[in-house]
Formats: sequence, C-alpha cells, structure tokens
Amino acid sequence: GSILFMIGFVLGMGFLPMMVDDMVKKKLILSPDGPCFSAEDGGMCPGSVQSKYFLWNITNPTEYLQGTQAPRLQEVGPFVYNTYEKVYHANFVPNKTLVEYEYTYFWNYSAPDSCAG
Repeated sequence: GSILFMIGFVLGMGFLPMMVDDMVKKKLILSPDGPCFSAEDGGMCPGSVQSKYFLWNITNPTEYLQGTQAPRLQEVGPFVYNTYEKVYHANFVPNKTLVEYEYTYFWNYSAPDSCAG
C-alpha cells in the first residue's frame, strides 16, 4: 500500500505537473501563423469575452431632487456584450520571444443574453 502511495505521489508531484505545463505552453505559443496573427484569420482572435453590465434606475427622481426622500433604486440589466480583438501590424523579433502589435476591440450587443428593457 505504501509503495503504491509513493509511486502515485512521485508521479503526481513530478510527472503530472510537467505534462500539464507542457500542454499549456503548446497552446500559448505566439507565432506568425498562430491564431490572432495569421493572414487567413484577418487578425481576428478566436473566441470572445462576454461582459454583463447593470444599471440603477431612480424610481422617485422628483422626491429625491427635492430632498424629501432618499433615492429608491431599481436594478436594470444585464446588458450583455461580446468583446472581440483584432490584431494589426504584428512584429515578431527574430528569436520569437517577443511580439509587438496594435489591436482594436469590437463590442457586439447580445440581445438574447440581455434583459428586455
């Protein structure tokens, strides 16, 4: 039992982290033909980031502005946007350890994911 524990411990603490680290490094490599930089993608990075925004509506504005009542607030939202990134003018140093580029973000309103109002 203790031998199996030791083998599992050694593999779990040594081999598994190295294997996961190697898999992550392969996915994170920046290269001229990678996603975000290839000409066939037009510089558009794959995927998007979804952002949700909430606003507050004052339901008693007259009373609040007159100073007779504290504001009564109603949360409105979410208003959902998908953010995309486009890369321009990528410049890789010769040994590919550094890349400089310009980028633009695009936000698309997502009506199906947003509130009705």
